[in-house]
Amino acid sequence: MKFFVTGGSGFLGHHLVQKLVEQRLPVVGSFFQHAIPVDSLKQVRVDVTDPKAVSAAIHAAEPDVIVHCAALAQPDFCEKHPERARAVNLEGTRHVLAAAKAAQLRFVYLSSDLVFDGEKGYYTEDDPLPPPQNVYVETKQRAERLTLAYENGLVIRPALMYGFDGVRPGRNFFEIMFQRFQRGEAVKLFVDQYRTPSQVRNLADVIIELAQTRETGILHAGGAERISRYEMGIRTCKIFGFDTALAVPTRMADIQLAASRPRDCSLDTTRVQQILRQTHLMTVTRGLQDLKSIFPYSVAS
Repeated sequence: MKFFVTGGSGFLGHHLVQKLVEQRLPVVGSFFQHAIPVDSLKQVRVDVTDPKAVSAAIHAAEPDVIVHCAALAQPDFCEKHPERARAVNLEGTRHVLAAAKAAQLRFVYLSSDLVFDGEKGYYTEDDPLPPPQNVYVETKQRAERLTLAYENGLVIRPALMYGFDGVRPGRNFFEIMFQRFQRGEAVKLFVDQYRTPSQVRNLADVIIELAQTRETGILHAGGAERISRYEMGIRTCKIFGFDTALAVPTRMADIQLAASRPRDCSLDTTRVQQILRQTHLMTVTRGLQDLKSIFPYSVAS
């Protein structure tokens, strides 16, 4: 099976194409601004807001499956730039999906746990979506509906992704927190916001396995446990050898953000765990240990 991955220089996309190359699966990665630093990878520059460019790139690549990772993923940026957010996250998805339909390709869309409002927690795939809380959520919900209307479309909802970024370090919550811990700086972390974090390398393996099945509809691909950002910070300090006092407990009400954040977007991953045969969802502790084994940045050493 040949893959076409959009957003290949993004946090998730880069790890995904790296895994595909390592597994010797044929893949073409697309990027917009930054070339993808993966040896021997076939790649092409594509602006997903340009339907003709999208169609031409996918036609030339002749893939069997498209994994659509390209997105503006920062809720605050989307809130401040709604037109750009809709152009990339919604219309961009429409253009990539149109190319998939034209060639009758499998289409995998990467959504988010943030499509939920956080009032319930442990959301299943069957839980209805609430009205969107912000522009980012609006674009993800609408793009999900486009995907679900296609008979060979699969929506994968990861949760808070964490790991080290091999293209532009410091773009994700975990890495920003980690870099500040390295400098000995205190970091305010929510004690009252809960997620089921997805370790990015583990998530890439999950996506590759699911893309090669015939599954359609929605699947939740969060991590194996529900945890607050504060507890995640404490575990990071313990595993990498930082002072746990650098993790400062903070409540959501104490921080002013441009886009509202849900309280508990934890995902029930029962369904996907029943489907997966080769990949196991990682707990946060296991995910952090895996990162340490590959990126040994321990202060103690």
